[in-house]
Amino acid sequence: MLNQGFTVCLSSLELLEPHEQGVVSSFRNLSETTIQKVIAMGIKLGSVVSLQQRYPTFIVKVGNISIALDKEIARAIVVRINQ
Repeated sequence: MLNQGFTVCLSSLELLEPHEQGVVSSFRNLSETTIQKVIAMGIKLGSVVSLQQRYPTFIVKVGNISIALDKEIARAIVVRINQ
């Protein structure tokens, strides 16, 4: 059977633990303008992101770039967790 040993875990970027990573799978509850800003920062569908810091602001790493995000944007980015 195809699904043996295969699981998919989706989470808001906000809920990741520091140094946990995932692949951006969707943007939830963001305006088109905000989505374009997030994409311009380098966070797009299929990007591998890792959470570096949660407080006082969310810092994510995409490739070699660190990006600061507010809580609302971190909450709206849905990632597939790499396990």
